[in-house]
Amino acid sequence: EYQNCGFTTLTIPDHIHTIATGGFQGCLKLSKVIVPESVKRIEKYAFAHCPKFEVHYVGTKSKWKEIEIDKDSGLPDIDEINFKSDGTEKE
Repeated sequence: EYQNCGFTTLTIPDHIHTIATGGFQGCLKLSKVIVPESVKRIEKYAFAHCPKFEVHYVGTKSKWKEIEIDKDSGLPDIDEINFKSDGTEKE
């Protein structure tokens, strides 16, 4: 776990399937998170108490919807997620 980390940009590695409960809780400097398609679950408080940050998903909006995301994960609403596929931004 990386609670209270000093990261400004976080790139989740491709082999990660779950972002654990409280995994990045309280990372106050976090401004950008890049989530790979390998992630299938984002647990409670994964990004709790982090200031507003951008989420970039390396996949489509329909793939994002397949991820099991706890309502208290701390992630922004789906309308605020940046979707990427083949290196281009997509909605």
